[in-house]
Amino acid sequence: MIKNLLLIIFISFSIYASSQTASSEISVNSINYPLIKSEFLNRLNKLRGDQKLNALVSDNILKKAATDQAAYQNGKHLVTHNQTNKGKEKPQSRVFYYNGTHDFVGENCIRIPLKKAFKAKYKKTEIEVKTYADAAEALFLGWKNSPGHYKNMIEPSYDVSGLGFSFDKDSSFLYCTQVFGAKPFVFGIEYVSPPDAYGILESTPSVCQLFETNDARKAMKSLQLVYGDDSIFIRSEEAGLLQKFFNKPNDAIYFDILQRKQFVCEKNNLLHGSGIHDGKMLQPVLFSTIFKRSRIKDGKNLYASICKLPKQLVNNTKNDQLCYGFIKNGYSCQYIYPISVPDENLNMLDLYPKWIYIQNLEIQPDSFKGKLSFTIPFERGEVKLSEQKKKQLKNKLEIYKPFITSVDLQTFSSIEGSTQVNLKIQEQRAANIAEIVKDYSSNPLNFKTQATENWDDFFALIENTEVAYLKKLSKEKIKERLRSAALLDSLDYLLRINRTALLTVGITAYIDNNSNPYLILAAYKKSIEEGDSLKSFANQNKLLEYVTRSQFESRDILPIQIPLTKKFLPHITNYLAVTVKDDELFYSQFARNIALQAAKIDENYLPVKFNLCIISLKYLNIFNDTLIPLPELETKMNECFKLGTYDDSIIVNHMWLNYSILSVYKNWYRHLYHNIDKHLLNVKKYYPGAHISEPEAVKLGLMFNTYARYEWACELLLPYMQNKTKNEDLVFLFVETYASFENGAIPEADWIKYLKKAKKMNPIRFYKWIDEKNYQLLRKPLIKKEFCDIKE
Repeated sequence: MIKNLLLIIFISFSIYASSQTASSEISVNSINYPLIKSEFLNRLNKLRGDQKLNALVSDNILKKAATDQAAYQNGKHLVTHNQTNKGKEKPQSRVFYYNGTHDFVGENCIRIPLKKAFKAKYKKTEIEVKTYADAAEALFLGWKNSPGHYKNMIEPSYDVSGLGFSFDKDSSFLYCTQVFGAKPFVFGIEYVSPPDAYGILESTPSVCQLFETNDARKAMKSLQLVYGDDSIFIRSEEAGLLQKFFNKPNDAIYFDILQRKQFVCEKNNLLHGSGIHDGKMLQPVLFSTIFKRSRIKDGKNLYASICKLPKQLVNNTKNDQLCYGFIKNGYSCQYIYPISVPDENLNMLDLYPKWIYIQNLEIQPDSFKGKLSFTIPFERGEVKLSEQKKKQLKNKLEIYKPFITSVDLQTFSSIEGSTQVNLKIQEQRAANIAEIVKDYSSNPLNFKTQATENWDDFFALIENTEVAYLKKLSKEKIKERLRSAALLDSLDYLLRINRTALLTVGITAYIDNNSNPYLILAAYKKSIEEGDSLKSFANQNKLLEYVTRSQFESRDILPIQIPLTKKFLPHITNYLAVTVKDDELFYSQFARNIALQAAKIDENYLPVKFNLCIISLKYLNIFNDTLIPLPELETKMNECFKLGTYDDSIIVNHMWLNYSILSVYKNWYRHLYHNIDKHLLNVKKYYPGAHISEPEAVKLGLMFNTYARYEWACELLLPYMQNKTKNEDLVFLFVETYASFENGAIPEADWIKYLKKAKKMNPIRFYKWIDEKNYQLLRKPLIKKEFCDIKE
């Protein structure tokens, strides 16, 4: 019976409320709050529409927070934005209390008397609120004529709002609160964060200004996070400064999980309203704990695990990402969201040796009767020439065909495998080459195999390499070790040097300036054997011309031995330059030995000294060992600045640039992070004088990014951007790097221009750059506009 009575009363009230209109008189015993809300929102949204702003949509959570505050004001008989109740102290706190995640929270509060005349600031005469239209108008005008409240009414950032009311019958005051906010993102239950953010307080200048000291900046600049397969690590080359700065018991680092769905092309991104985090905040990790976990105990470097990678992020960075922040003395002082900046470590740019070349130097006509030798390389187990090698051999034989008087062939094999098998392979290789040669010579092919394995060459090749320890083993033990596929593959670059055939062609020919380069090679050999340095230099000079035209293989000049005497130093300079540019030849110890010997012939001859330095750098890079002691190398490199021409100064700067890059890489590889900075400064010092190319600038920019020198990368790339480069990789590297910090180094108009240029060059690449890895860049209005224009 009681239930039926309640139902009748509810139905009656509903019918009564629905029959009321804006002009209906308010009954203080049964106020129709939805009608006041409707009338008020009509006025408010018309005002926002006149301002070209979006209409506000009602939000149930904000309504709860507003109603709570209205009731609190009623209970205290005052208008205020604060509360003394725990967890409800401020407008944002009350939104969190009701499980809201809204960002940009604002609040308007007011009280108006109902059915009682009162004086309003915006009107000269007294007014009285009798109808629902009167109530809505009093709320609207009361807030509209108050600057702070009006600012909330027309704030562009707001998407939603909630209205709450509480009436005091004794005083006839209607307390009203409106809470504003951005559209919220509804997190799944696994993403719920504690309302008090683990007790961490929002940023305060008195504490957070400590991050602006020089030591703090240096410490923070050195800090890098490393994401492993299932854990997060921290590394720094300034461990001492970090420990000195993060010295309070509650100094910590914390992580915040954000989702791709929070970043949209609507006006506001869907971020959590907390002043500390934007998504799901994880438990902070104390720095005192991190320091104890360091795997390096030298007091200079730090490398330690922070925590396990949240399971949501394992192989899922496209949908979820980690932001992180630093806590100083209990206050959140810095919040950093990830931006994936392209990076790639670099051990060395291309090496540029010194060439001695005289343009338009003609060779003297001469006759040649003698022999020329050519090396034919084979892959492991290969008995037949590949089509490419076969074509190269046929091209040479075609040139010599009219002049051939004899053909000799000797085959060699590397030391792996049994001697019997190696001899069989040599015979098969010889038969394959003989089949090709017979079409070009009527003379029989003289064939000889090497009956023994060339251990002397092998031992010389592995000298000062990582496998030099093999010299201490017996030959049988070495062969046994080489049965390991991993070791065999790692040594193939050395073993293949002896896996060759040597084809020697006897020819008789007349040679002049217009002869084929492979005939000029014969003239070069003859002049070398006769000790004529001037004639041989002219021949070598001409051959180098053909090399630049890709009409002659530079390696074919190397079998001709140059006398190690002073008058042949220009020839030796070019010989060394050839070996630098041929990786396979460089692995032979002979070129390195010639460089060392030639440098002693005349220590004041700078071209040879320069190429010795270049070879030493390449040796250090490949073998991780010094051809000459580093102090001596640096002395020789400095002496090379005495080379006189402007072009010489460029290649010397380029050599120092490579030495600095290699020094950075070696210290990084050894985890000696505290040594890296001085070498990076040298990289920055030498690249302007090295006149690097656009592809080199890209590589160097990627290296700077590897070491978090993002501003350096942009400083390097900006001149190319200003010169309207058409290199897509360079444009995207600049844009993707500058977007990570935007320090105002370029005017906003130029930044917009460069964004548009990248987008025009490759819209798909531009879209993927944001959508797949860097969606948090949608926090930035300029980037958001360009991205969302593509999406539309």
